[in-house]
Amino acid sequence: MADDELLSCLDRAMPGEPMFPLLGRDPSFGRMVRAWADERERAIDAGDRPQDDRLQVAEARELAERGEKWRREHMYEWRRAPVAAP
Repeated sequence: MADDELLSCLDRAMPGEPMFPLLGRDPSFGRMVRAWADERERAIDAGDRPQDDRLQVAEARELAERGEKWRREHMYEWRRAPVAAP
C-alpha cells in the first residue's frame, strides 16, 4: 500500500471514528497485519466482502513482510531518533 493510499484511507474516517495505527517497529506488526488479511480473506470467501478486496489482502501481506524487514534493519534506531515537538 502506498503512503498516499494510506493517507486517503485515514482521510475517509468519519469524525470520531476509532482508529488503531500500528508502526512497523512494533514486534506484533507482521502478525497483526496478517491476522487482518486472513480475516478479510475469510469474509471475501464467505461472500461478505467483494472479490476486489483480494488486492487489499495481497497488499496487506506484502506490507507485513516490509514491516518485519524494516524492523530487522532498523532495530532500536527509533529509540535514538529525536521526537518532533507537537
